[in-house]
Amino acid sequence: ENQAQALTLAVSGKMPSIQEFVARRMAGTRSTINVRSKAPKASPEWQVRIQSAALGFKVSDVGEGGVVQHDSFRNRSAVQTHPLDKKTPCVLKRSIRVPEGKQSKLSLTVSHHPHGDWQLRVLARGTEEEKSAVLHDSIVSSRSIGKNEWQEIEVDLSKYAGQRIQLTLENRANNWANEWAYWHKVEISSSESE
Repeated sequence: ENQAQALTLAVSGKMPSIQEFVARRMAGTRSTINVRSKAPKASPEWQVRIQSAALGFKVSDVGEGGVVQHDSFRNRSAVQTHPLDKKTPCVLKRSIRVPEGKQSKLSLTVSHHPHGDWQLRVLARGTEEEKSAVLHDSIVSSRSIGKNEWQEIEVDLSKYAGQRIQLTLENRANNWANEWAYWHKVEISSSESE
């Protein structure tokens, strides 16, 4: 936020590591300083990458860094996303038909950047609804993850049995500090009702 002061400190400072860190930080945040009037179009590569964690989902409103695939993040494969800006979440969307007479759920395995957190919202809009209903809302952070550094979430979809729904997963900004989301698994499953 204070680029002029940071640059002065980097140039006049006597500690080489601070000079390097300030310059690196300025270079890394440059893209977020300019306000975008329009969201960048999700590239075909991003759509392919998101499939490794969230089969059948499309990604949009991707911010800093785009969609990045990691062979190993916290000992698991993961796909990384970031909100477009403070108010516009990165969105994963998929239209599905929820089977009748079955117990259906959305299972998520997610994590966060070591120095940040993010807000996860799961929304669904059925054929008879005008607005999307929020099915899940939580902060993914060091406080919410398990010992393996991943958070397991299950969202019941059974109330939509027999309907086609639009399912939306949001990687929302929480405090605009390292808001990267890491998606290991996004899976929809159905089993016989008890």
